[in-house]
Amino acid sequence: MSQSHRLRLCEVRRVFRLVGEVRELGADWRQWRPHMLTDLIRLTGARLGSGAETGFPVRLVNSRPALSGFITLGFSSDAEQASFQRTLTRGDYTSDPGAEAILELADRSFTRTREQMVADEVWRRSAFVNERRRPAGIDGFLYSHRVLQHLGCTHGIYLHRGWGDQPFGARDRRLVALFHQELGRLWQAPPPRPESDPMAGLAPRLRQTLARLRAGEGEKQIAAALGLSRHTVHNYVRSLYRRFNVSSRGELLAHCVPRPADFRPRLSRELA
Repeated sequence: MSQSHRLRLCEVRRVFRLVGEVRELGADWRQWRPHMLTDLIRLTGARLGSGAETGFPVRLVNSRPALSGFITLGFSSDAEQASFQRTLTRGDYTSDPGAEAILELADRSFTRTREQMVADEVWRRSAFVNERRRPAGIDGFLYSHRVLQHLGCTHGIYLHRGWGDQPFGARDRRLVALFHQELGRLWQAPPPRPESDPMAGLAPRLRQTLARLRAGEGEKQIAAALGLSRHTVHNYVRSLYRRFNVSSRGELLAHCVPRPADFRPRLSRELA
């Protein structure tokens, strides 16, 4: 993986902070979903962000999937919002090449950019793109889809670039994929078992080092707290990388974040 595509530690921390904030707001989707979208728009530089649920397996009703809990944020004016809503509601949903690509993958979880789903030539020649998305000022997209089969639904996050903006990159995709993966863990069933704790089986010094990394301390701070040399702590961190098959501190934290089993954000269908 190239250095430009690797998530920085500060980015991973922001993702997990957002997951925690969603948990805290999770009693009602009308609170946590706008907060989620606002932060993801900021993290990725998106122009607009949408979130919704649909039943699983995904079925079309009047040429459109039946969405619940739908919300879109990022409009600069009422006219822009009205134009975007017309883009979503006029005509056959499957005439949108992006929507068509999403529907083909709707039975699995994924996070992909427009370029990974629709070829440039197809996208630029599409009547839907030129007649609906372009007048609304929106271009490429990043879409993340989580199948929650045990809950009978899917959860989608749809981020849009402004017309003429740079496409979403690999780092944007990895940020959103990490967030959605961790959010999906909150909805998983059954709850995580105690033996899934990443601390299980670690030697005492490795356990202490990992706990302090989770708390946000650097190697210098850990060495001072544990009365060890920085070289020794660095070796412990490298041992943790090998143990969890990761190559950066951000990936280590992503792999070893505690999995809370006692709370999850409520979906709109649960509050209907």
